[in-house]
Amino acid sequence: MKLKDLKYLNEFLCMLFNFFKENGITSDLKQINDYDDLMKRILESEFISFNFNPSIENYGIDFKLSQRIEEAEVYMFNFGKSENTKSSSILFDFGEREFTSFLTFSWYEEKLPPFIKDFLNEESKIILSDDDENLMEPDLFWTETMSLDQFKLFLTENCKQKHVTWVAVD
Repeated sequence: MKLKDLKYLNEFLCMLFNFFKENGITSDLKQINDYDDLMKRILESEFISFNFNPSIENYGIDFKLSQRIEEAEVYMFNFGKSENTKSSSILFDFGEREFTSFLTFSWYEEKLPPFIKDFLNEESKIILSDDDENLMEPDLFWTETMSLDQFKLFLTENCKQKHVTWVAVD
């Protein structure tokens, strides 16, 4: 299954990339020449698995790029309300050659991000991979998940570019 086939993830990523373009939010790591091309490369990738760490509010998706690359590419976007507040971030790591690629999304909100809905089964358990036995407890209900409209409002309220602070250590 391609990432674009995951309804909520597709809409989430499209909304996020449009938000980056409209607000001039750039990657702190690798420069982006074409946001639309980057988004297309991600959405055309094959889904491998979903990772979720509720204790650190971190959500990850492993995927395989549709076209092999020879050199890894890493993009990181940081954004929030102001310099004095916690930021949200999304990191895209494209693995070279046969290495797995992944995205990691971090934020500090009470509700789960909208794309979680793509990974809930009928019992509201999180599906971590295509293996039916690989489910995560406890049960999470759709009411705890942010809607796409709420996510759009979240982006409107968090439209400031944030940056990674680099510290050199000897």
